[in-house]
Amino acid sequence: MFNYKTNIAFLGIILLVAVNNNCFEFLSNHNIKASQTLFYRGVFTLIFCSVIAFIKKERIFPVKIKEQSIRFITTGGSLLLVLMSYVFLSAGTVSLLQRLDIPFLIFVSLTLKKKKKAYQIILSVLTILSILSLTINPEIINEDLNGFILVFGSVLMTAIGYFTVHKGSNSESVPALINVSAISSIFFGLVITIFSSNNFVFPLIDFIAIALSALINVLLFYLAVRLYKMYEPERALLPFVWAIITTSIIEMIIERKMYNRQDIIITVGLTTLITLICLGGQKLNGNNEKVS
Repeated sequence: MFNYKTNIAFLGIILLVAVNNNCFEFLSNHNIKASQTLFYRGVFTLIFCSVIAFIKKERIFPVKIKEQSIRFITTGGSLLLVLMSYVFLSAGTVSLLQRLDIPFLIFVSLTLKKKKKAYQIILSVLTILSILSLTINPEIINEDLNGFILVFGSVLMTAIGYFTVHKGSNSESVPALINVSAISSIFFGLVITIFSSNNFVFPLIDFIAIALSALINVLLFYLAVRLYKMYEPERALLPFVWAIITTSIIEMIIERKMYNRQDIIITVGLTTLITLICLGGQKLNGNNEKVS
């Protein structure tokens, strides 16, 4: 299924996403506002990415500005909503709900007249209905409805953005794609922080956590673009799905808590459903065409 380098990318994404999600929860627990995290994460990402681009002699800004303008809007807005959701939800729940983007991705694909397997559509409907049932009764997993709403908004924006990343993965340099996201984060974070009258100063440990998240963001993009070049979007997102489990495990270790049996069954069940949807995605050839 995968070659050696793809295995490294796959496993790397699973671990990095889990660490990143727990960084966000750490910052939320320290009362760092979402807009503050967004701004500084964008700044650190831009710095890290530009240094790498300089070393590798790659473009730091996209060639097709108009095409990437959609991502400028979706990435900053999406991440802001996710960061805000950590006030109401645990890292494991946020990680799970974020993967609702995959069922939405299937339906967006259909509207763009891209063929999808029948069982992917059925499982997508089942996944959405299952998560909606949790939304109606969030107390089942001891979570807050406000967090669900924020993540759902993020998911819609993210699903739209995937197509520009997938389409641009062969025409744009990786630093260019990352920097669109970074500049978007800086813009949204700066505007909202100023209008909210929040300050830009907080403890060093929180700056370190944000810098770590930014570095992870850069590494994740390099690894993910490799998968986007090889597979349809939903298949490329498979390691992000499996990161749901590793996020929950790391969260339990850090916070020294244990999920109850019901939470575990729900998490594993939904992760399995979304995994099956991802496995329906096909491998692509060098021209971004499906390999039958």
